Amino acid sequence: MLLRSRDYLGLILTISLSPAGLFGQRADKCEPATLPAAVTKSAEGITSRLLRDYLSFIATDEFERDTPSSASNLLDISAFAQGKSDIEGVWQLTEITMPGMTMKVTQPSVYIFTKMHYSKVYVASDKPRPVLDDYSKASGEQLFSIFVDGFDANSGTYEVMAEKLTLHPIVAKSPSDMKDGNWSTYMVKISGNTVTLTPETSNAGPSKKSLSYKLTRVE
Repeated sequence: MLLRSRDYLGLILTISLSPAGLFGQRADKCEPATLPAAVTKSAEGITSRLLRDYLSFIATDEFERDTPSSASNLLDISAFAQGKSDIEGVWQLTEITMPGMTMKVTQPSVYIFTKMHYSKVYVASDKPRPVLDDYSKASGEQLFSIFVDGFDANSGTYEVMAEKLTLHPIVAKSPSDMKDGNWSTYMVKISGNTVTLTPETSNAGPSKKSLSYKLTRVE
C-alpha cells in the first residue's frame, strides 16, 4: 500500500509540473517579423570601369560595410548554420549591389569552392572581349583592355568561421595578389541557390566601400 501511494503521488507531481500543468495551455506561436522590402535601382550591364573598381574580388579589397540590423544578423547566422559544405560547389557572379544601385553582370564567370580550396575566373567587362587576328600587332591599349583591365583570376584556400568567409590567394593573374600573408574576409549569406558576399576586411585594413556580390549556383 505504501508503494502504491508513492507511485500515485509521483504521478500527480509529474502531471502538475508538466508544461501543460504549469501554464494550462501551450504558448501561441510567434508570428515572424515582417521586414521592409528593399528598394533598389537596376542597371542592365556594367562598364569595364565599374567592374575594375567594384569587382576586385581579391585580398587587397578595400570596402566598407554598414552594420547589419539584428534581423539580418539572425538571417546570416541561420542561413550559414549548416556549415562550410553549403558553399561548396560551382557558382556564377550575377549581381553587384551598391548604395542605390544593383548591376546585372552579363559576362561569364566561374567561382568554385571545394572542401578546402577556391578558384574564381571572370571577365571584368560589359561586353565580350574582342578576338584579334594577330595579337603581336595589337596596341598596348588593346592588350591592356583584353588581358589586364578586362579579365581577372585567382585561386587559393579558404576557411569559414560562423558566417564569415576568409580567402587566402595562392596563385593569381596579378603577382601582387600572391604576396605572402594576403587574405580577405567576407560576410556570407546563403539563401537557396544564391550566395551574397559582403567584403568586410583584409590584410590591407577594413573595407571602405559598401557593396555586395551575388553568386548563383550552377552546380
